[in-house]
Amino acid sequence: MYDSLLIAQYIMAKCNELKKDNPDYEYNNTKIQKLLYVLYGFYWAKRRLRLTNERPRLWPYGPVFVKVFEDIQKNDFYLDDTKASLFEAIEERDKEEFDPHIKSLGKCMASALSKWSHEEGSPWSKTKSDVGERWNTPIDDGYIEEYFRKLTR
Repeated sequence: MYDSLLIAQYIMAKCNELKKDNPDYEYNNTKIQKLLYVLYGFYWAKRRLRLTNERPRLWPYGPVFVKVFEDIQKNDFYLDDTKASLFEAIEERDKEEFDPHIKSLGKCMASALSKWSHEEGSPWSKTKSDVGERWNTPIDDGYIEEYFRKLTR
């Protein structure tokens, strides 16, 4: 299990690397949240292990990792430094799994990723159906596993 801030920083570093050739990889807090959610979902579906030390939570604009959200908001942390040494704690096999997801979805607009996360049948929508607008409720890992396993087929 990784610290959610470390994985968010890894996503930023990869986006910075990719945006050298394509400006669509520019990111903001929303895009980082959705990409982190994607990595969390695929990791959980494949290994039945949580990727990060925090779970995505139900927020009005989709799944949110609160610690990452607050850190970006308070500290305006947008990573410019892409030194590989920052990410030595992340196993290489995990980076190899993360990178294709970041490459394929990192060029999407944050609004498109947010819309996708709200789709009917998504873990976010099922959790919202269960609890209503009780924002900050953890999104059920069972919903995440079911949804992301279907995406891996």
